[in-house]
Amino acid sequence: RMHAFQGNKKEAFRYLTAYSKRGFNWGWDDFILIDPFFESLREDPEFKSIVQQAQEDKAALKAQVREMEERGERTI
Repeated sequence: RMHAFQGNKKEAFRYLTAYSKRGFNWGWDDFILIDPFFESLREDPEFKSIVQQAQEDKAALKAQVREMEERGERTI
């Protein structure tokens, strides 16, 4: 966050990439889209790619949960 805010894109992307590989937690993939600290990165293709991949991963997990619910393997 601080690297992005300070304009240090290289370090910001290094951390974002590492964090995304572990899986964004607690909605961070949505939060960084509105967090002013990431304003300097939002139009960068690398940022867009990281966010898109995180959102695709989240959608895939949601689909797996729905399938489990449909098979009766998981209940709310």
